[in-house]
Order: sequence, then C-alpha cells, then structure tokens
Amino acid sequence: MDDGPVVFIKDNDSLNPEGPEGFWKVMVVDDEKSIHDITMTSLKGFMFEGRGVKFLNAFSGQEAAALFHLHPDTALLIVDVVMETQDAGLDFVHYIREKLKNHVVQIVIRTGQPGLAPESDVISKYQINAYYSKTELRVQKLISLFITSLRTFDISVKLEAELEKRREAEQELISLNKTLEKKSRGEDPAACPGQPVEKPVPGQCEP
Repeated sequence: MDDGPVVFIKDNDSLNPEGPEGFWKVMVVDDEKSIHDITMTSLKGFMFEGRGVKFLNAFSGQEAAALFHLHPDTALLIVDVVMETQDAGLDFVHYIREKLKNHVVQIVIRTGQPGLAPESDVISKYQINAYYSKTELRVQKLISLFITSLRTFDISVKLEAELEKRREAEQELISLNKTLEKKSRGEDPAACPGQPVEKPVPGQCEP
C-alpha cells in the first residue's frame, strides 16, 4: 500500500479534488460518531490507483440523501441500517437504486443489529454490494473492502462512459441513415418534410 495521505473533511470543508487524480469519495452513513472515527482512522494512509480518500459523513438517512445530491460522484457508501428509524439505511439504499437509478455507486451495509435486517433478506431485496456486521468489519477486512469496491466502481464508471459513447454513435448512425433514405427518395432533408429536392422551395412549405 502506498503511503500517501488520506484526507479527512468536515461538512464545511472544500470538496474540490486536489491534485491531478483527485480523490475517491466515500460516504459513511451512521448515527454513531465512533463508527465514523474508526473508519477514517483505519484508512489512514490508504491509496488506490494513485488517489486518496475523501470522507463524507452523514448521521442519518435524510442527511445521506441530501449529501449524495451534492456529491453524485461518490464511489462508496457504507451504510448503517438502524438510525432515525428502524430501516432508515435501507430506505436510503432504495432511494439511491430505485429513485435516482444509480447502479454504479458501491453500497455496503454495515449494521450493529443484523437481527433486524438479516443478510439474506437485505441482499435479495436491495441491490447492495456487500453486507457486514459492525463487529466483523475490522481493519484489514475494511481495507480489502475499499480496494474491491473502488476497483468495481472505477470499472463500472468506465463501462458506463463507453456505453454512452456507443449510444451516441448509434443515434448518429440512425440519423445519417434517415438522411440518406430521404435523399434516395428525392427529398431534401433540409427542406420541408416530403418536398422533392428538384421542386423549388418558396418562402414557406406548401400544404
């Protein structure tokens, strides 16, 4: 692991990327401040692909939703289940996946009360990437989780960008084919629809 610094930020700190590569944004969503502190301390010095981590801290599901709107490029969400309500964390996950249609950000459930949200139920119902109890997610496992999550996020973002380029290319090809079809029928694509190329165009389209 590289020995570059991890940047810890507070809500009023600047979130603009620093350096040529910027930072990976990781949001910790938990109503226990100690969990935030442990997470940030455990990742001290962490680097992945030449980039450090910038932490975003939310202490409720509502705070998390508002913060995510400000930072839609967040790579990883580590979410508790029980916060302001019994299933606040799951409501937040549902909001990200179903309302915002964001399937790129990596979502990890980390709960202190697994009995209230059993792993099998959560994984089958919600589109999460991993599920842990707070007691099992120790330092080394947390580091491994960050590596795999950020790698998956990076690949997903690149794939999504490539798919978008292909969609744009397909639309351009469809438009070009339509133009060629009109020309082959003797229509001027720049003139009024259905008007032959050889027919002079007056000031307005003829009925």
